[in-house]
Amino acid sequence: MISAVESGPTVSPARAMLLGGAAPAAVVAVLTAAVGALGGAGSAASVLVGAVLAMAALGAGPVLLVLVRDWSPPAVMAVALVAWVLAVLALAVAYLLLSPLPWVLGSWVAAGIIGTGLAWVAGQLRATSRLRILAFGTDPQGAERLSGSDL
Repeated sequence: MISAVESGPTVSPARAMLLGGAAPAAVVAVLTAAVGALGGAGSAASVLVGAVLAMAALGAGPVLLVLVRDWSPPAVMAVALVAWVLAVLALAVAYLLLSPLPWVLGSWVAAGIIGTGLAWVAGQLRATSRLRILAFGTDPQGAERLSGSDL
């Protein structure tokens, strides 16, 4: 028997997007750190620094979208775009600030950022494509979202 939760809309799209991005990103971070460990502890630590930076920057997006979910669609899209640009800029600034440190190996930090970031985006795209969100009708709690006069 199919329950209402399995057949209905996703209860928490932001959670699904966050976990959809974080799970593959964590796997790639660990695998990249294992490869970096072949070059020494500094390489593995640098990969993990890059991975943590990428996951923090990219994890802010779904959290921010939860805060603005009741805004108009163009405003939400603008916030999402600005958040994405700011996340990329924050990663660039963090990379520039960390690169002069002697224990940080820049190429391994970049590998952590790029590998984790690509895995996050791929996982988030996959999770987003599997979301079941009502476009009209009633929401999961039964409140009317769109009435006939809104059409």
